[in-house]
Amino acid sequence: HPERGFNYIHVTGTAGKGSVTNLLHEILLADGKRVGSFTSPTVTSLIEAIRVNNLFIAPDEFANLLTSIKPLIDEAYRNSPYGGPSAFEIQLALGFLYFKKMKCEWVVLEVGMGGAYDATNVISDPKVTVITNIDYDHTNLLGKKLTDIARVKAGVIKKECHFFTSEQRPSLLKFLRSQC
Repeated sequence: HPERGFNYIHVTGTAGKGSVTNLLHEILLADGKRVGSFTSPTVTSLIEAIRVNNLFIAPDEFANLLTSIKPLIDEAYRNSPYGGPSAFEIQLALGFLYFKKMKCEWVVLEVGMGGAYDATNVISDPKVTVITNIDYDHTNLLGKKLTDIARVKAGVIKKECHFFTSEQRPSLLKFLRSQC
């Protein structure tokens, strides 16, 4: 369970997740914290998804971590009733392993898509969750109505965590309050 042992800020929403993740990373870093962040998608390279303080994971470190878990990936493809892990799930696992190795205090974790069923939701006790906004995205998977999409995104909200949102629509705010 390399995902255990961090103070998490979990970020979801339709737009602005990456910007919020980077801003929170910089705030924690400026406060002297050892901070990791995981973002998706990346612009040019997979290593951009995993950052500790001011540096992306080194390519050789990324490769070494991947090599170390390859037997587990192969076993999952052979034996899991759910199939093998996705590229996103593998990349996230590498992030957790790297954050552990680098002794991060805080991790800012951006969801890949949605929230409730996203691989990042493996964390059980974030200190803070953020929903930037809710709009029509990934409707084929998250639902056709804003309330359906909000329900999936609200899946990151956990008991005893602080919650922030930039969502302004009263009906969605009412729903988010009910989830808190």
